[in-house]
Amino acid sequence: MKRGIITKIVTKQIKQSKELYYPFILSLFTNVFAILMYSELGTNIEIVVPTNSTFFQEFFWLGIIILGLFSLIFLLYTNNIVTKRYAKNIGVLLTIGIPKKGIFLVISLLYLIMYVIGFVLASLGAYISKLIIAGIIKRTTGVLEVNLLTVDFSLLLNVFLFFFVLVFILIIQSYIMISRKTVRQLLSFSAVPTKIPKSSSGKAVLGLIFIIFTWTIMTRLKSFLGIFLAVPLIIIATYLFFNYVSINYISRMKRSKKFLKVENFIPTSNLLFRMSKNGISLANICILSTLILLALTTASSVFFGKETMIDNRLNRDVYIETNSENESTSIKESINTLKEEYQATFVNYAEYDEFTTDAILKEDVMYFGLTLTPENISNHWAISIIPLEDYNNYAPEKLSLEENEIAIYSLYTPLNLSTLKMQNQALQKEFKILELDSFYIKERIPSYLFRHLYIVVDSINEINEIVGSTEESHVISFDVTEEVDTEFFYSLDNALKSKRTIFYEIKKIVSDEWIMYFGGGLILLIFMSLLFMMTFILTLYFKQISEGYEDAKRYDIYRKLGVSEKIIKNSTSKQMLRIFSLPLLGALLHGIFSLFLIRRMLLAFRMSSFMIILNSFLVIAFIFAVVYYISYKLTSRVYYRIIS
Repeated sequence: MKRGIITKIVTKQIKQSKELYYPFILSLFTNVFAILMYSELGTNIEIVVPTNSTFFQEFFWLGIIILGLFSLIFLLYTNNIVTKRYAKNIGVLLTIGIPKKGIFLVISLLYLIMYVIGFVLASLGAYISKLIIAGIIKRTTGVLEVNLLTVDFSLLLNVFLFFFVLVFILIIQSYIMISRKTVRQLLSFSAVPTKIPKSSSGKAVLGLIFIIFTWTIMTRLKSFLGIFLAVPLIIIATYLFFNYVSINYISRMKRSKKFLKVENFIPTSNLLFRMSKNGISLANICILSTLILLALTTASSVFFGKETMIDNRLNRDVYIETNSENESTSIKESINTLKEEYQATFVNYAEYDEFTTDAILKEDVMYFGLTLTPENISNHWAISIIPLEDYNNYAPEKLSLEENEIAIYSLYTPLNLSTLKMQNQALQKEFKILELDSFYIKERIPSYLFRHLYIVVDSINEINEIVGSTEESHVISFDVTEEVDTEFFYSLDNALKSKRTIFYEIKKIVSDEWIMYFGGGLILLIFMSLLFMMTFILTLYFKQISEGYEDAKRYDIYRKLGVSEKIIKNSTSKQMLRIFSLPLLGALLHGIFSLFLIRRMLLAFRMSSFMIILNSFLVIAFIFAVVYYISYKLTSRVYYRIIS
């Protein structure tokens, strides 16, 4: 078979079915562009983020793997739809005598042409994007980043080869799908089955119970590990809903008298077919929409909650912890030297001994020395014990404790206990409780994932025999007035780095490290969210195309039966609105209940403000709903054009 004939067949096929092939080229463009831009960010992250992003460097290759797998799955999905659509054309070619070898060449050339077009456009788009970023940086900083003006040919080659392998997989997928069919089957490859699906009330009730159970679990998660359990539960619940609950509901709609009206009969009947045949696709759209909402909500919450996270992590400008008396003396000498050099003024200075351990708290009994197990992990508490004398040295309100009395402060809700029994395997002792509303020397707040209790005792010897072994440390903390030069903090950081037996945190340094660690991570999260959004729009488009071709013959029958074009258009609008409102509604409901997951996850980074998370979600949900509606309207026009 001559190459010229194959080329003519392929180019004619692309022109005749541009509503199918152009979006597929756009799919290739989107995925290639995403990999190229992500790789460019990985190479030049220090230019985009003010300081080098540790997070981005650590997880760069993980991001590449995620994007690569996502590209493969999405392209296999869209290619399945594309293959079903051009299968009829292949059947025609086989009818006129073109051999299977020629068919393979046609398929290969078709995909190679689309890939080359998509890759060239993606490469140009990536380079133009780099120029725009360079222009923005030049305008804002006055520095021209030469690295953003050059073309990395080795990167282009690697990405080209990667997607060439993916395209080869798509060619094999298409050829296998086609070679397994007879000519007659190819000519009617996308025919819609006429069997009306049966609804199952039992499965529908099971699906409804499961999704309510999942939402309930999400609101009551106490363990961080529970988040990983909730994600598969959400996915399973979504598939159950779209495959059983929705079909059962639509089947019940058919029993209504309103169903017999033409304007209701057509959309409801078609909706039943759509849900039974494409329930999984709608579930995929719902899950993809949920991922977009959660990713963008998390990114915006972290961005706008930066100050809250840092303030919750450190209540003082400087926090130093050492377990060596000699080192403590050396540290104070270094601090005083820098204080004089920079003429700094310290406020809220505190210096005290702290003894840390952990315990299991059940009702009014605190157990020490127990092994942590899955059964008691929900009752686990981190304990900080501080001598009364040290606390009173710096607290503005002095404490006074009676015999066998201790003062406690919980980072969470008050314990509301009048007495507390402390117990180990051999001893038990009961103490009266003085519960504090605030705690002055709470400089460094541990992760909110683990409950933390501060205990003030008259003497550590009073509870030593019950508590057992503890980690003893000497703490120095203070604030610095705003007038001091910020170089003071960097000089202090350098001085403390040479001390080996200490742990320390400086709020200014922590703030910079936040940008270093999270800056690239936020870019990655937003970047993937935008990729998910583009993929989501293309998924809607291909779904509309696929269903449009399948419904075209059915609507031809309606026209022959005398149904007017106006009724058909109104019925399709109702059908599309019902179909595509379900994934959006499901995603919004998932998103609302997932706010508890996000809050629990961000507590690990000391993000305690739920209002920031809620406001971020509401804004993101509104923007996403607008984008969703616009995408629905645009793709619905394609659907109506096909059935017309």
